[in-house]
Amino acid sequence: MPMLFWIVPYIAAGGVMWFVANQMATIGREIPLGKAILAIMLLGGLGTACSFFLSPYIGYWYVLIEFFVSIFIVKEVFWFSFRQALFTVLIYWIVMIIATIILFYPEISRSIKSRPTTHSSIDNFVQEKIL
Repeated sequence: MPMLFWIVPYIAAGGVMWFVANQMATIGREIPLGKAILAIMLLGGLGTACSFFLSPYIGYWYVLIEFFVSIFIVKEVFWFSFRQALFTVLIYWIVMIIATIILFYPEISRSIKSRPTTHSSIDNFVQEKIL
């Protein structure tokens, strides 16, 4: 059972990467799910290596290096152009950051949901006429 805690996140992240890579691929080109999972495993290894080796020397700036190196990993795994790889990695990171906030910081996601909305004057006019 403990292996599921290691395997399932990679498969889920591989699904996200597969979806984003399919959206960024040229028309008619299919991206296999196995390649997406391979890319995620390589990115996970890169993240661990950057955190272990670079974090003591440059602090949290290692995340920037990890981002740029992950562009080249995605470029080579999926055979994308630089621009396609850049947008794939950027969208993937944005989706994963939002998912992390929603899953692990529920107080932030609740405060975003409970934020009062401002109605425009047209909405107020329609509400007054209906009521």
